Amino acid sequence: HYGGNTRTVPGTYETAYVYQDEAGNNLFRKVRCKQPKYFYFERWENNIWRGKRTPDERILEGVRIVPYRLPTFTGKSTVILCEGEKDAVNVAALGFVTTTSPFGHGNWPDELTPCFKDKLVYVLYDVDHEGGKWPERIAATLHGTAREIRICRFPDEPSRPHEFDVSDYLAEVPSGPTQRRDRVTRVRELLR
Repeated sequence: HYGGNTRTVPGTYETAYVYQDEAGNNLFRKVRCKQPKYFYFERWENNIWRGKRTPDERILEGVRIVPYRLPTFTGKSTVILCEGEKDAVNVAALGFVTTTSPFGHGNWPDELTPCFKDKLVYVLYDVDHEGGKWPERIAATLHGTAREIRICRFPDEPSRPHEFDVSDYLAEVPSGPTQRRDRVTRVRELLR
């Protein structure tokens, strides 16, 4: 969690990531702002989004916390666990089943774990000071619940820049008529 900070931070709205239950009912959303990069939460209440433009997670008290894109992987045997919503969206756009935690790599609420029961979980993580520790923590947390956990590593990972992620990896594919196919191939190579 962000530690209950209630300071309002300016930022320009960029997108919102809606978290839903298995049936597709809205629970909460994570709003992403830019300039500066900044996130805050809003809860779905009485058919409208309610919240403050602060990183205070107390707005989610009493709300069921679920993984991102839960309706898309309920009933599936395999899911790719990314380190953030942007990566989950980019990999899902290529036809893969993806998810992430709402609170980033530093926090894995216990209520997320049962959603991965009996699944093959691929873990795609960011190359940064925490990224190397996150997949091992997730594997330990999901051990005994998930059928299998596979940690995916980027080719030439030690030489990758700080904060390199799967979206950066996909962006390396040159544009052109085969770009989508080549990006799908890159993700499949990570899942080996």
